[in-house]
Amino acid sequence: MAQVYSEGKSFIFTFFSKVVGLDVVDDNGNLVGRVYDILAVTTEVYPKAFELLINQGFFNPRYAYISWFSIAEINQQVRLKINGKNLKFTKLKELKAEISLRRDILDQQVVDTFNRRVVRVNDLHLLKVGTDLMVAHIDIGMRGLMRRLNFDKFIDFVISIFVRESPYLKKENFISWKNVQILSVNPASHSLKVGVPAHQFSNIHPADLQEIIKDLDPKEKLTLFKALDLETKSKVLADIDIETQKFLIHGMDIQELAKIIATMPSDEATDFLFQLSKETVNQLLNIIETSRAKKLSTLLGYASDTAGGLMTAEYIAVPETTLVSDVLKKVIESNLTSEAIYYIYIVDEKNHFVGRTTLKRVLAANSNEPVNKTALPKSAVVHLDDNVKEVAFLMEKYRLFALPVIDNERVLQGIITIDDILEQLLALVWRRWRHKR
Repeated sequence: MAQVYSEGKSFIFTFFSKVVGLDVVDDNGNLVGRVYDILAVTTEVYPKAFELLINQGFFNPRYAYISWFSIAEINQQVRLKINGKNLKFTKLKELKAEISLRRDILDQQVVDTFNRRVVRVNDLHLLKVGTDLMVAHIDIGMRGLMRRLNFDKFIDFVISIFVRESPYLKKENFISWKNVQILSVNPASHSLKVGVPAHQFSNIHPADLQEIIKDLDPKEKLTLFKALDLETKSKVLADIDIETQKFLIHGMDIQELAKIIATMPSDEATDFLFQLSKETVNQLLNIIETSRAKKLSTLLGYASDTAGGLMTAEYIAVPETTLVSDVLKKVIESNLTSEAIYYIYIVDEKNHFVGRTTLKRVLAANSNEPVNKTALPKSAVVHLDDNVKEVAFLMEKYRLFALPVIDNERVLQGIITIDDILEQLLALVWRRWRHKR
């Protein structure tokens, strides 16, 4: 094995699999055990070793913790600075480290946050800098697995004979630790204690996170989901496949689920609630803020494939006498998506739909004139019971990003955005395609 740690020497790399199983001798050269694990802390970017865990015995093994400062050298064996008589061997209990390389990383599923994928750890690439030993990379390649099984030299020899230029011999399949998020430190409580901050997930698109979660083992699915911020949770939960959605819901209490639903756009929240039992929906609506709950209750009263079932209550509507300057303030203060603020809807004092304008027209208008002067000459609308095809036809005919939904008295009820229609049409095409097969 390549030298890892020796006082006064420069840094060098080795593998965790080459350290595990090494003989451990004390300052007198007496054998005291073998390396079982390395315990690390994550106070810095890379996990840093702070204790060595050794064991002795085979049928009834016992274990002892050794401070990293008590290690003199790691080469073909581990040499300690202390006498072996000072070591206390006991049965192995719950490991006390933030990270156990053997338990928490090796063979575990981890998220490669750079490539947005789930991978399995076959080995760990360790780096000694000064007097510290750190985890620099994880090895996800087949060569790492062969190394673990002690087949690496034989396999390398065979491949070098038959395929001398094989990439297997030349390219290691490593991922830098800074791009890794581990998920199994404390599976009992589904909590993350890692060197890479969980907020790194906020840089990953929800669609990619959905694929990552689907690829994980059951216990890691919930662990990763619970590590996300509230807004990301709502985006992931709204669109993930039904089976995974049910699994995640089962792992949450009703209060936590209510908070997530409260942050979803109303149309997505409605679609989500349609999947749940009436009892669960009633529990959630009792927890969610009253005004929000009333909106969702109203939306739940419409079929999911009608304009009423597809519409969202997140939009900007202003009285026709509102000044342009006040409209702009309302846009700035809103937290709506670009689709929801592209159009601004104009209503009378009884909320009857009068017309619509665009944000572009408002920005170009005189700030002291009423918003109804910026209204478009014609406004297409749909009714609550119009179906998906009728809505899609109007959007395509007039090239619209969103359509207002009105009732029989022309009272504005909500809007339908183009992404909602596309989702419904794609689902319809998919069902028909599968039926034909």
